[in-house]
Amino acid sequence: MVTLRPADVRCEAAPRSDEALCEINCPVCHRVVYAKTTGEGVRIIKAAGAAGIAGLVPFELLERRSGPPLLWDEILDVLAALDGTEFPQAELADQFFAGMPRVAEPSEDVASRTQ
Repeated sequence: MVTLRPADVRCEAAPRSDEALCEINCPVCHRVVYAKTTGEGVRIIKAAGAAGIAGLVPFELLERRSGPPLLWDEILDVLAALDGTEFPQAELADQFFAGMPRVAEPSEDVASRTQ
């Protein structure tokens, strides 16, 4: 059994469900541990003195898992593909926003001619 102080716990409720996540600084193993709770649990824990989670909250930890687990070979394939791509974020943006029109920024030549 581990005894926690309010300063060791931070909680946040998911905006679209009753699920919530607590981020705990474990005083025994000195790791950050995430625990699932409810919105009511967050209210009780915060009333005891815990704070909210600062920054981005990893609510994806609350998602239901479906399908088979990833294999190590699949993970290594993704890492190899990312390693071989200079700007993977640009490719992802192109893939997900391909249907959206791009707004052209004025080039330096056009800006210099208008001055």
